[in-house]
Amino acid sequence: SGGYGEIQAQNSGQDVSVANSSTAQGTPDIVQQPVSGSAASQWLAQQQSDGSWQFKNQNSGLCLDVYGNGSNTGQQLDQWPCKNAPGTNQDFFTR
Repeated sequence: SGGYGEIQAQNSGQDVSVANSSTAQGTPDIVQQPVSGSAASQWLAQQQSDGSWQFKNQNSGLCLDVYGNGSNTGQQLDQWPCKNAPGTNQDFFTR
């Protein structure tokens, strides 16, 4: 549809959301929460030139981001100003 929507976990049926509707950057506060329709659970998928996707949060205007640019298993997610470039810690591929 070109607009904001929810990212829903298949196993739990819950939405990927920013905890407590936070607008802070750099805090690993991305969680799953029951479907509520809140702006903190609404994401704009923006395709990058390499085919990856960046997700911008409606409430904060910040993008889903791998915290600290980490590559370790279990690395948490946060939100950070959008980089709008492929190949960053804000770009995700779907399978």
